[in-house]
Amino acid sequence: MTRLTSLELGANLITRKPSLGFLVAGILLAISSMSLGWLTPNFDIESNPVFAIMRLTEYGRLIGISSLFLGALLLTLMWLNIEHDVHSPRELARFALSASVPSLFMPPLFSRDVYSYIAQGHLQLRGFNPYEDGVAKLDQWFRFGIDPMWAETTTPYGAIYLQIEKLSAWISQDNLYLGVVILRAINILAFIVTIYGLNRLAKIHNISANFAIWLAVLNPITILHLINAVHNDSVMIAALVWAFVYAHEKRLLVASLTLAFAIAIKPIALIALPFLAISKTPVFSWAQRIKEWAISFSVAGGALAILGAVTATGFGWLNAISTPGEVLNLAAPISLVSELAAKSLDWFGFDLGQNIFQVIRFAGLLVSAVYVAKLALNKNEISGTRKAGLALACMILLSPVVFPWYFLWPLALFAASGLKSKLSMQISVYGTLLVVAYSIIEAVAVRDSAITSPEILFSLLVVVSIFSVMKFKENREIFDLEQMHVS
Repeated sequence: MTRLTSLELGANLITRKPSLGFLVAGILLAISSMSLGWLTPNFDIESNPVFAIMRLTEYGRLIGISSLFLGALLLTLMWLNIEHDVHSPRELARFALSASVPSLFMPPLFSRDVYSYIAQGHLQLRGFNPYEDGVAKLDQWFRFGIDPMWAETTTPYGAIYLQIEKLSAWISQDNLYLGVVILRAINILAFIVTIYGLNRLAKIHNISANFAIWLAVLNPITILHLINAVHNDSVMIAALVWAFVYAHEKRLLVASLTLAFAIAIKPIALIALPFLAISKTPVFSWAQRIKEWAISFSVAGGALAILGAVTATGFGWLNAISTPGEVLNLAAPISLVSELAAKSLDWFGFDLGQNIFQVIRFAGLLVSAVYVAKLALNKNEISGTRKAGLALACMILLSPVVFPWYFLWPLALFAASGLKSKLSMQISVYGTLLVVAYSIIEAVAVRDSAITSPEILFSLLVVVSIFSVMKFKENREIFDLEQMHVS
């Protein structure tokens, strides 16, 4: 009997027991959240022996860092190596659940935005309008553990998500961790809904449904940022995908209502609205196109108006669109260019910092608007789903604020409508690896103090380890197998 090497054992784990591999990755991420996850200020760490060890001892922190590193690395390996073409959407959903459910009752990793969601729910329970008031209106608002930067800021979310926040706050009351569990469970449900939506949308485009689900839902960014970090984009993406399913099935009224739901989660989904009408038949007369636009805009606008009246929030979500853009975010190309231009002019004695930011930000929005209009007006054979993905990608790249999980918005639509080149596949995979490495480093590095030598060494280790997975020939072959994404 031959002895299996560790690599061969790992390959067996991935090919024969993928659920186990995803489950182990999920458990490791759950363990790391006890050490590195975000806790509320009033959490009594010392009275909880597990959290006391994980957060107050060097041994516990080492366990947390190691678990995050190994869990994210295993999750990435599972994603790259799984033979997704031989599994059904139901099995892929099971794999996604295996990696997600272990973190259900854990503190959020990577971000504390979920505490802002809960605080906004309590704000509504006390009679305030989140479109007019920040959570600083709450007594002892700091107990929610939100980032002080957002305390005075109005919400950037839609009316339906405000109701979800309100419901979770009403159920959980003062138990903030129950609120986290509720919102994370909703996200898990949403990406299961997304799986079945992608299954139908990909088949409409003659794309392998398994490939679409693998790329958009089993993607490590989805697990890390929509589940572990509990970002609400999961719900918006589910509605976005189903809106285009209905649009391609010539059910424009239902599609428009579904997209209105997506807008009422995160208003950025509004960018996709012009493309519903051109989904079922890309090329037709201007009279028909204008008629379809009138229907989709009227139905979606009417639904949002009724929703605003019922929830007493009106069209406050229109102002919410600009909320994130008020902050300088150097991960965004627009903000980075603005900062470099300001520093350069400052060197020559011109102090134009904020003015430069506003000018370049406006230019980015103008270019985005022109590009989206061009996509909507062009009469060509490009799918409406793909055009919506391109429009969202353009808005993200030219937005003053960019966070890693934003790229999941267009990725779901690209996955269902097909990646058209080897380069697009490389961008998707290597972009995912970059986000995974960045997420690990950001969770571990101390951001409020000077970067230390050990943190630099750890960051290098993470980057090298994550990207080294592409040295394996079988992982690079993913770029050459066109049959993986065309059925």
